[in-house]
Amino acid sequence: MKRKRISMDKLRQILKLHETLNLSCRDIASTLNISKTVVAQYINEFRA
Repeated sequence: MKRKRISMDKLRQILKLHETLNLSCRDIASTLNISKTVVAQYINEFRA
C-alpha cells in the first residue's frame, strides 16, 4: 500500500520533536495532527 506523503516541514518537525524533546509517537502525532503509525514509520526509517 502506498503511503501518503507528508511535507518536508512536518518530517523535520517529527524528527526534531523525537530527538530533542524525546516525545512519544503518540504525542508527536497529536501535536502535528497526523497518525501515530506514520510518525513511527518515519522515525524507524530515520534510524535505519
